[in-house]
Amino acid sequence: MRRLTSLLGLPVLDGGGRRLGRVRDVLLSADGGRVVALVLEPGGWLRPGRAVDWPAVVAVGDGAVVVASAPRPLVPAEAGTGPAWQQVAGRPLYSAGGADLGHLADAWVDPTSGTITGYQVSAGLVDDLLSGQTVLPGPASLVAGPEALILGAGSDLTRPPWATGAGE
Repeated sequence: MRRLTSLLGLPVLDGGGRRLGRVRDVLLSADGGRVVALVLEPGGWLRPGRAVDWPAVVAVGDGAVVVASAPRPLVPAEAGTGPAWQQVAGRPLYSAGGADLGHLADAWVDPTSGTITGYQVSAGLVDDLLSGQTVLPGPASLVAGPEALILGAGSDLTRPPWATGAGE
């Protein structure tokens, strides 16, 4: 498992070792349960944004993401996609039952399937220092409203064993 934020800034390479750009953002599915595409830095003032669909990702390493196909033009408000990670990170997070869970700090992703396996939640700096951040297991639906996020079914407050330690 990898932290979603660890993908940001990684270089993206094709199978021949050609650098295609760096990961600028991550597009999530409409239900927030998986990664749909990696958004690359535009690479210049007049160059449009580009994206690599997650099924084209061959490997995710500590130093780079390797992909099987060239990036495609990024289409604004793509059909079937939900929010971009940068739009939801840090927002207040509530359970479907209305419980205040804190703020969304990170997500854990399975690098082979792109499935979100957990959501890392911050209760604030002091609580994070005293007891650490909580990881809620996924995949659960994530509804992104204009001011807050609602985590759907399966969002109990258990800490999966894989979520301890650095976990890159």
